Amino acid sequence: MSRARPRSFAALALAAVVAGPGCLSLGHKPIALAPECAAACDDVPCACRGKVYVFLLSGFDPLDLDHVSDFRAALIRAGFTKVYNGQFYHDRFFAKEMRRLSTEQPDAKFVLVGFSLGAEAAVSLAKSVGEHRIPVALLASVDPYWWSSAPTNKPDNVEQVMHVHGERLLIPPTLSVGQDVQIPASFPSNVTANAFTVETLARSLANVAGTLPPPGAPPAAEPPDEMPSPRPVARADAPSDAWDFLRPMAKLPSLTGSPGEERTSLRPVMPRLAE
Repeated sequence: MSRARPRSFAALALAAVVAGPGCLSLGHKPIALAPECAAACDDVPCACRGKVYVFLLSGFDPLDLDHVSDFRAALIRAGFTKVYNGQFYHDRFFAKEMRRLSTEQPDAKFVLVGFSLGAEAAVSLAKSVGEHRIPVALLASVDPYWWSSAPTNKPDNVEQVMHVHGERLLIPPTLSVGQDVQIPASFPSNVTANAFTVETLARSLANVAGTLPPPGAPPAAEPPDEMPSPRPVARADAPSDAWDFLRPMAKLPSLTGSPGEERTSLRPVMPRLAE
């Protein structure tokens, strides 16, 4: 038993190192957004936020040490309910899902976020869907390794690139070709679960959703018909046919009267008796 415990601790420590550079926190708790950030998201109509599809890709992190699930829950509370969460090997499923969504909803907006080793997978996913002419509104890398080239990659189908990272102790961070955001945290703090990180992405999602046109007003109801019911129907002067007996009034020749006299019954006229 004394040998098993050190081995278990060593395996857990190894998983933490492999998962990402800032993932040594094992406690999960909700990430609270600042009231200003929540208000900025609420200003965007729910219908527009519902058309923004966010795909989160982690590195090899089966224990969720990067707290990506907490990151996803915070975005959902901000009104972005279409958030997918997976590991780097889910990129093929995500690509298939993006192709389906782009066909069914041509005005959908796609956002790819890679955490740690997942930053490289997010870039690869953006290039994959680019072959099918699917635009990506935002490609973000959160706390990638210092040797990662994800912050410097901007595929042709990507509109905006963002790099969110903490303070580097020894090696300076790789500058992004797009927006570069440094949060006040350093190793071993968890950059992913930092409230400032979530707020930065939430505001960016609100900007993406704000580019969508707001839903139109419901069509105005038709004014009530003031004509009496049933409406009078003008009878066309058409030649008689075999269906004249179905019409409400038919001018039939009188059996004893003058031709063309209007009758309301088909019974013959009885002669008057002499008084």
